[in-house]
Parts: sequence; structure tokens; C-alpha cells
Amino acid sequence: MNLFVVEEAKCGRCGLCVCACPAGLVRLDDADVVPKPVDGADEACFDCGHCVAVCPEEAFAHRSATPEQCLPIRGEWHIGPQQVGQLMRSRR
Repeated sequence: MNLFVVEEAKCGRCGLCVCACPAGLVRLDDADVVPKPVDGADEACFDCGHCVAVCPEEAFAHRSATPEQCLPIRGEWHIGPQQVGQLMRSRR
């Protein structure tokens, strides 16, 4: 497998994988059917797996993680910016 594969039939083109990549290695242009890696992504990726974990359709598979290996993100546990800030301040 290259860096990642996206199942076209499952992908909803929501762009969450693009937003989740801390290195900015996933792109989704208007001309793209599914998300694609940017140039040089194979070498720059540090295999965090965020792109796989955030995909609500389980369409995204990475060279180091598959949807089956990621626990689902629970919507009812969504926290806001103030809560994240409090958590970070309390973990110094």
C-alpha cells in the first residue's frame, strides 16, 4: 500500500481527513474524487493515524492503520474549546 487508500464508494468527501492531518499531507481539491496525498507525503508522514480515526464512513485506510484498528469517535463525548483548554492547563 502507498501512504493511504480511500474507498470511493464509501467516501463522503467531508474533508475531515484533510483537517485532521497535523502535517497537512492530505488534500481534497474540487477535481479529486477522493482525498489524495500531497507531493512528498510518503516521506513526511509520521503515521499518527488521525486521518483514519476521524473518517465517519470508515473509507480511509493508512499504511499503518485501518478503520478496524481505530476505536470510533463518540459524538456524545464531544467537548468544546473551553474544556480542551482546561484539560491542557491542568496537565502541565
